[in-house]
Amino acid sequence: MLVRKKEALAEVVLKETGGLGVDCVLETCSGDESPEFTKHDIVTVLAAGGRWVTTQQNLQLDPPHSHLLFLKGATMSFLFPSVWLLSSSQIGRYRRERPLPFCKSTAG
Repeated sequence: MLVRKKEALAEVVLKETGGLGVDCVLETCSGDESPEFTKHDIVTVLAAGGRWVTTQQNLQLDPPHSHLLFLKGATMSFLFPSVWLLSSSQIGRYRRERPLPFCKSTAG
């Protein structure tokens, strides 16, 4: 669901989800761009057990927002650019070309 800046995020999302909120908010912000929506908007639209993923460095939550995340059982995580290299689809890149040979056990 895409929401334009001019629309109220919480109003649109809660209306579309029947008041339940969304399971995941992926907030991407690069460079000096200011976030499109406030922290309050994002925390408000999260469902119980929801997840907020952000690329904002040095993001600080105010105590009321932290408390609301806690009450909803929601989580927040930071997505840094190198995480794509750590994903399971990229693991094969870093494995050895040849498998290491098995050693015979001398224990008997």
